Amino acid sequence: MLPILITIGPFSLKTLNLFLVLTLFVSSFIFWRFGREEHYKEDQLFDAFLSSFIAGLVFARIVYVLINFQEYGWNVLSWMNIWADPGFAILPGLLGASVYLFRHATKQKWEQYAILDMWMPAILGGAVVLELGLFFDRPIQGLFGFSEWWASSHLWLAVIFGIIAWYARFSEFRYRTFSWYKRKHQVAQTGYVFGLGLVLSGIALDLAEVLIYIQNITAISITSILGVSGVIIGGLAVWILRSGFFSQFRSRKKPIAHA
Repeated sequence: MLPILITIGPFSLKTLNLFLVLTLFVSSFIFWRFGREEHYKEDQLFDAFLSSFIAGLVFARIVYVLINFQEYGWNVLSWMNIWADPGFAILPGLLGASVYLFRHATKQKWEQYAILDMWMPAILGGAVVLELGLFFDRPIQGLFGFSEWWASSHLWLAVIFGIIAWYARFSEFRYRTFSWYKRKHQVAQTGYVFGLGLVLSGIALDLAEVLIYIQNITAISITSILGVSGVIIGGLAVWILRSGFFSQFRSRKKPIAHA
């Protein structure tokens, strides 16, 4: 719709590039805000987010180039020219950033899932901005075969990601009050927000893929569907295992009888 925002002489500012910068600012602000509430050192927290964001961005670009290798070939400069050609594989980037942040939190001796719980709403908030950028940059991919702007999958995904980010944080505080969610000594486990975010965002992406091509089933990307479904399964595993739901079924040791 509006791939080029402004052109001055030989310089052209692409709309998606601007939204990529805004994505970084929005995500880092949300992450910093939650980290400050949890009393983490702000400089260390920002370094962790920035390094994980860059790691995810690099991994997303590498996967995108591999997927579209026939277009890029062995032109290494075109691989790195993200300003002229801002293409990324979002899902692999998300997974790469998650793994990097988990490892970084381990080295810093932070609670890994607590960091990921703060990170997930930040990434979802950034995803809202990114999807809006894709809405302006890409041709309309209308849901149910519609071609109007309001049917754009990117626009609807922006709305859905925003709702998921809000709901994950909203429900966490209530969900943790359930007794089956708590460990011994009444301490709730972390990881709920991260797992829930993966599950709901994965469902949204899969659903959008189906609805875009609902009138042409053969055009559905099976690879994309399987990849996102794997994320849903992984998120569901994290959500269930970290929730402590199965702790209520653990058998208690019987007291040893003394003669």
